[in-house]
Amino acid sequence: MSEVETLKIPEGVDKYMDIDLKLLPGESVELIIKRSPFSHFRSMLVCLLIAAFGFSLYILFSQPQLSVGDILYPAAIALTAYLVWHCGVAKDLKRVIFEVLILAIKIVIVSYFFTFVMSLLARIASIADILAGLGLSESVSSFNINPISSLYGLLEFGTSLINLLLAKNSVLLRLASLALIFIPLLLVPLIYFNAKGHLYYLTNKRIIARRKFLTVNVTTMPLDGIVEVTSFQGILGRLLGFGDIVLSMVSGGGVADSVAPGSLSVSGNLYTIKRKLEGVKDVWTVKDMIVAARERFVQANYLSKIQKDIARLREIAEKGQTSTIAVPSSKQETTNEKREKSA
Repeated sequence: MSEVETLKIPEGVDKYMDIDLKLLPGESVELIIKRSPFSHFRSMLVCLLIAAFGFSLYILFSQPQLSVGDILYPAAIALTAYLVWHCGVAKDLKRVIFEVLILAIKIVIVSYFFTFVMSLLARIASIADILAGLGLSESVSSFNINPISSLYGLLEFGTSLINLLLAKNSVLLRLASLALIFIPLLLVPLIYFNAKGHLYYLTNKRIIARRKFLTVNVTTMPLDGIVEVTSFQGILGRLLGFGDIVLSMVSGGGVADSVAPGSLSVSGNLYTIKRKLEGVKDVWTVKDMIVAARERFVQANYLSKIQKDIARLREIAEKGQTSTIAVPSSKQETTNEKREKSA
C-alpha cells in the first residue's frame, strides 16, 4: 500500500492524538486511511454541469429572439446532469444505458401527452384567444403520432414561453443564470475539502471514522460487532482508484456477548446496521486488513475469557473449594438413571 493511500504511523501517536480520538486502555492504531478527495467526484461533476448549464442560459438570455435549436444545448446539459446524479455510482454500464432509455421513454410520453392536450385546448375558442393573446397560438402543434414531431412541438412551445419571458424580464433571467454559474463553482472546493477532511483509523479494537471540516464528527465501530465486510467499486471508483467498504454491524438490546465467532447471546430484538467507509484507496487490501484485525480481536477476547475461567478455577482449587456447576434437569435425570442401572 503506497504512502498516498495511507499515513505512516509515528511512534507515540497515542500521546498527541486529539481529545476526540483518545484511545482505550490497551488500544493501538494499526492503520490510518486517507479518504480519496475525489470520492465525491459525482457531486463535483454535477456542480460543474450546473455551472455549464447556467453559462449556456446566460448566452441564451442575451439573445433578443430564440429558436428551437438554441435551447437544445442547455436542455442536453440539464439532462446529462440529471443522469449523472440519478444514476449515482453505477454498478455497471448496463444500468446507465437502462436509465438513458427510461429517460428517453419518459420524454416521448410527456411530448405525446402535451401535444395531444394542447391540440384539444386549441379547439376551444376562449383558450385559443388566450394563446393568441400571448403569442403562443402558432407554437401549438396538432397531435401527431410521430415522436419527433411531438417532441419538436414541445420544444417549440417552450421556446415561445422563453421568448415571452425575455421580452419583459431579460435582466432578471441573466442574473439568475449568473447565480447558477457561481454558486455551484463555489461548492466544488467545499465538496473537495470536505472529502479530504475524512480519516479512518483501524485499531486493534475499533474502527474510528473521523470527519474534520468546519465541524468535527467521530464515529466508532467495535471490531467484535462486525459480522460482514463488503467492498464495492463503481465505474468512477474503478477509473479513479478508490472504493467503498460497507460494514454490517450487529446492534440491539439483545446482544450480551460476542467474544467468539458466531457466539452471539441474544435475548431480545437484534438488528443489523450498515456503516460505510467511502473513498478508500486500495479498497481490497484494506478490506482484508479489517477482516484480519477483527479475527485477531475476537480470538484475543475469547482466549482472555478462557484464561479468566482457568484462573478462577485455579483459585478455587488452591482454596480447596468445590466448583458448583449447574446441570440441566434433563441431564440430571439421565445421570440418575445411569447410576441406578449400574447399581
